[in-house]
Amino acid sequence: MASAIAGFSLKFCWSYCPVMMNQFAQVVSICSLFVGCVAATATSAPHLVTETSSIRVAQGKQSKPTIEDNDFKFELQGCQRSGESVRCNLVVTNIGDKDRPFTLRASYSEPISRIITKSGEEFGATLAESGKQKHNVEVELRLIQGVPVRAALKFERIPRQVSDLAVLEIGYRFFEPYGTARVQFRNVSIQPK
Repeated sequence: MASAIAGFSLKFCWSYCPVMMNQFAQVVSICSLFVGCVAATATSAPHLVTETSSIRVAQGKQSKPTIEDNDFKFELQGCQRSGESVRCNLVVTNIGDKDRPFTLRASYSEPISRIITKSGEEFGATLAESGKQKHNVEVELRLIQGVPVRAALKFERIPRQVSDLAVLEIGYRFFEPYGTARVQFRNVSIQPK
């Protein structure tokens, strides 16, 4: 009986999880009820929700949450607080087969980058940064294939009692082909600086 349930659980997870990516977090919860078929991804899979269909969650011994989307890899380095400001650092890598333009968005036009606290408060990014570029709307980069680039999003007026985020949503544009997308890291801790 147990092997029949396990077989059904794995078949259910592998058959339906990829189809329902827009509801990935809910599906992960449902799938994890079935014999823990996604228990190995408990620290990284809940961090993923995206608007596109080509999604992969990278796993490894490092516990840095990583999302691959549209031939870009996003690795969250962490979020740090300084007073009422929160800065979320990430590394973006073009994993496609050629150099590509990439734009990291702040919060003044779609797709925006934002955080949502566990109590439901939403805050848009006030600054996008990469290298010497800093702008309140966006920073444009030409990402060389396979070369990681550090970037950051800054959020202001975050109440001091907020120590965890329900979600960090990163809005970005890409070119060749053109598109806009968002990726979401869930259950993000804010560390003191």
